[in-house]
Amino acid sequence: MRLGALVPAIPLELVSSLESLGVKTDMDLLFGLSDLEILQKLPPGTTTLKELRKYISLIAELSSAKGCSASQLLPQTTYCNLDSHCIRLDAILGGGFRPSYVYEVSGDRQSGKSTLVLNVALRALVDDPESDVVYIDTTGDFSAERAAQILASFNLAEKTIANALERLQIALAVDLETVQQVLQVVIHRLSTSLTPPRTRCLVIDTITPLLGPYLSSTSTQGHAIMISFMRHLRSIARAYSVAIFVVNNATGIPGSQPNPLSVFPDMVKKPALGASFPYLTDATLWLTSLGSGDAYRVEVLRSKISQTNAWCEIVMEHGALLPEKVVHERTDEG
Repeated sequence: MRLGALVPAIPLELVSSLESLGVKTDMDLLFGLSDLEILQKLPPGTTTLKELRKYISLIAELSSAKGCSASQLLPQTTYCNLDSHCIRLDAILGGGFRPSYVYEVSGDRQSGKSTLVLNVALRALVDDPESDVVYIDTTGDFSAERAAQILASFNLAEKTIANALERLQIALAVDLETVQQVLQVVIHRLSTSLTPPRTRCLVIDTITPLLGPYLSSTSTQGHAIMISFMRHLRSIARAYSVAIFVVNNATGIPGSQPNPLSVFPDMVKKPALGASFPYLTDATLWLTSLGSGDAYRVEVLRSKISQTNAWCEIVMEHGALLPEKVVHERTDEG
């Protein structure tokens, strides 16, 4: 979140002085220089150390996900899992994708990871006409036409398709600061609006270019930023019963060694963003293209909420996740 968005809670003069030092966002302030270092760089008389610490504490509070009472949570407990409409996939997840949790969906290029997440998001819109989906596109690759084609493959009426697309909210955000701004809008809407549609699913596709530039083997600051951001996502998921999906890219394993988290010895890649990233989510799914038409394998590499190392094969034809009956037929033929 930009510090300028916190005026007048934070004095404009202080914000301007901080921005002149390159401290423009809450993350710059919370995970950059220490309060004493900042004070030494500010123009004399701008503020005192005591006041600066007070404002830093206030900024941390304003930029965090807000808590809510049990009475606010009670209506949300009736939310069902997000159903992919693929029985085998939902089964290995313990009955579908559960609200209030953060899912990492990783895989190599052309592994179908973004396509799978889009299918789940679109199914959520169709299954719950009073919901909406926030889809944060970090690469500019989102296609509304593709979403419409997938919805059409569900054999829906034109009016139903149009209604679902209207509730699919797309946000282009190519940096972490912009994503934080989008999240603040989502939080505000969830915490203040009592009328539908209500956000049930949030997607970040992909998260790799957002966090990757911050990570360095010579500095812990980037790792702290990643941890803070992922905790922020989890707090949103928990507080508002939102299923959150973060799409992650793949990276090679030195020496092409098998991934120890996978039951498949031919898997010689792993999710990007470091070894600790999977532990910042509630479950990690890995997608692999089987190289035969539109068949893919989904494996649960790690999960706190379902069985780890469970896997299944799915078929996504022309971008649409096919129903279970067709998956069986296509898989048996292969």
